[in-house]
Amino acid sequence: MFIDRGSIKYNRDAKSAEGTDIKEIDANQFAAELLMPKRFLQRDLENIAMDVEDETAIEELAKKYKVSLQALAWRINRLFGAA
Repeated sequence: MFIDRGSIKYNRDAKSAEGTDIKEIDANQFAAELLMPKRFLQRDLENIAMDVEDETAIEELAKKYKVSLQALAWRINRLFGAA
């Protein structure tokens, strides 16, 4: 059995929640890219009918990727939103 005793552990704190800590920003970006790859998300968005009055399609997409609605909305906005 191998136990890595040299790794560093970072706990979430008040600074993490502010969204200003570069390590937290990098970790969130990595997680978004891992869980919701751009090419798959783009393909799925092209294949569904989006209606701003009906959240069913976006809820189904969040379930497919096993992420929260907020995470999916953030990712879509970062990838395809207006600059």
